[in-house]
Amino acid sequence: MATRKTSAAGTAKKTSKQKEPSVPTFEADESSATARFHSAREYQVYFTNGVFSGENPALASAIARMKASGATGRVFAVVDYNVARQTQDLPARAAAALAAAGAEAVGKPALAPGGEQCKNDGGRTALALANTFLNAGAGAGDCILAIGGGSVLDAAGFAVSMLHGGTHFIRMPTTLLAQCASGSAFKASVDSQGVKDSLSLPCVPDASIVDFSFLSSLTPENLRNGIPEAIKTAAVCDRDFLAWIDANASALLARNAPCIEELVRRTVSLQLKAAAECGDPAAYARSGAANFGVWTAGRMEALANWRLWHGYALATGMCIDVAYAVQNRWLAEEEGDAICTAICKTGGMYGAERFGSVLDNAEKVAGAIDERIAAAAGCGAFAFPGPVGEAHLEDGVDAGIYAKIVAEFRRTSREMAEYRRARAAAEGRPAEPPPEEPPSGPEEETPAAENEPVRDAEEAETQTAPSEAPEEYVEPIEADEL
Repeated sequence: MATRKTSAAGTAKKTSKQKEPSVPTFEADESSATARFHSAREYQVYFTNGVFSGENPALASAIARMKASGATGRVFAVVDYNVARQTQDLPARAAAALAAAGAEAVGKPALAPGGEQCKNDGGRTALALANTFLNAGAGAGDCILAIGGGSVLDAAGFAVSMLHGGTHFIRMPTTLLAQCASGSAFKASVDSQGVKDSLSLPCVPDASIVDFSFLSSLTPENLRNGIPEAIKTAAVCDRDFLAWIDANASALLARNAPCIEELVRRTVSLQLKAAAECGDPAAYARSGAANFGVWTAGRMEALANWRLWHGYALATGMCIDVAYAVQNRWLAEEEGDAICTAICKTGGMYGAERFGSVLDNAEKVAGAIDERIAAAAGCGAFAFPGPVGEAHLEDGVDAGIYAKIVAEFRRTSREMAEYRRARAAAEGRPAEPPPEEPPSGPEEETPAAENEPVRDAEEAETQTAPSEAPEEYVEPIEADEL
């Protein structure tokens, strides 16, 4: 079984220097013609509060950098329905901020359904968004501004990748999970055939603007859902950061703003550093180091009919991957305990408590291994911490052993729940109830959530999308409406 050790930034230990950019060249003979390209493209993540206030410079800076590279300054927006519902006068405020930044908001923002339903339709929403932008006159040099959670950003990015070459893209993540993932936003993915992120397109944004003020509207369950993304990054990139998360767990759960902002900044910076050391975004996306716990999490989400939020699924996936790494002696037992303790202390095990029944069929969960191999084509798809702060990459995993670990985790997850409650009591904080169910996805022959009825699609839709768009927004245009 091939093994590759990686550096603290999660990239191959070939050199400590960043790759020198290649010089663009052209050569030809009678049998072929070859062009070698060099792209000096940059990706910047801005951290701010109140991006649409008159004095905020983040949007103006992003627009100026984009226009310096030839952008027209015309901006077409798409907004997560949940954000639109919770943010008063968002279209007007965004248009005013864009005008102050030297850009033009073209038409009304498109309204996209929030949550996984936005991307578990095989790309239908993404195509509808692309059609909407085209119908509104978007062309090369124009910009798409996406405001919302991770699923809406994925669908919008997928739409951008289908548009004219040279279309610019600015992401504005509004959930803690999406903000923490801003440093690895180099591809856009949607779900298809019951497999999480099975369709992906390269999509490097011009910028992401992380506005911490959006987090104030998140429920405690949604906020906790974002912390596993930071733990995942810390486990394979920075031992000290993992210790910081553990030490500040209570402050994070108490919504301490400086702690939450520090969590996002450090997570994004570690991701961007790893991407820079890879030499280009595509290489980072293929490296596998960013996928610790991710593929098993995606499998669990599908088995839960997409009602299990990604962060909580990721927390469980990481615990299972940690156990596999410990068994193979890539990770010391005490280091594995440190990762799982940080997950428990920050509330990551709520998903395992409520959707534990998806783990009853361990072989189905282990089926994520085949999905991972097929998607990665032998590119070191399996990332484990080993030791903490470094990524250990494997080209293959023993599915039988992995299934046994899944089954053992299922047996011990109830004990972990008791540990969480005891820890909460010892720290003088209440044990929170499990998270609210996300929207229901396509029905599959899988177990329902424990002690919870499965919502039908019609009921879920009425709670996550309006019957028709408010007048300041437009509905995406389906292909059969053109």
